[in-house]
Amino acid sequence: MAQLALETSDWIRVDPWESEQEKWTETVKVLSQVQFFLLLWCGWPELKNDVEAHLIQDGSPILTDRSWSVGLGLSLLKIVKLQGDWCQGSTETSRSGKGYCLETEQEGWRGNESKFSPEVKLLCGADILKTFSTPNLWKEEHIKEIVEKFGLVCISRAGSDPVQYISESELLTRFQHNIHLVTEWIQNEISATHIRHAVCKGLSVKYLIPDSVISYIKHYNIYTEESEREK
Repeated sequence: MAQLALETSDWIRVDPWESEQEKWTETVKVLSQVQFFLLLWCGWPELKNDVEAHLIQDGSPILTDRSWSVGLGLSLLKIVKLQGDWCQGSTETSRSGKGYCLETEQEGWRGNESKFSPEVKLLCGADILKTFSTPNLWKEEHIKEIVEKFGLVCISRAGSDPVQYISESELLTRFQHNIHLVTEWIQNEISATHIRHAVCKGLSVKYLIPDSVISYIKHYNIYTEESEREK
């Protein structure tokens, strides 16, 4: 549904990795996975010693021929086990020995010449920031890793006070320089929870979500009273 919703966007992309996992994945692990592949995509040479440990399990590649859409004109990343040293850019750069090669569709790209340094941030509403103080909901070490290593972009929500949430937390206060607060001048209270409840009650969600997503929901008959009870 996220992919359908973003079909018309020319700057936002969806990666399916988290949804492809067999069980729920902790947020910090998703952020780490995204960062790892972004850095590989940019051809950071300091990662070369970690690639085999990350991608290889029991001697077999975990990920091969992986599609990775992140915009910026690059639409395909392939991680290929080669008989070559660590190589970056196109297939012509491969050499003898053991290693991996990053291939992209964009002609002329060379990883070792890339100056792009990506930063992964957790984009969330102020209500999520508030949950950091909920006992036994988040692991303390995960909160620390998120705010210290990655950082947050927090969008204001009606009835929420992110400044207060930060000031009440010693950990968030310590890393508040890495928490970017965004004021939403035109309030938009649409949420996935509200949409699901409306669909469950048979109410129209026209103009609240893309028509393609509405068609998907109807086709697969999801968010019904029965399916919601089964959760």
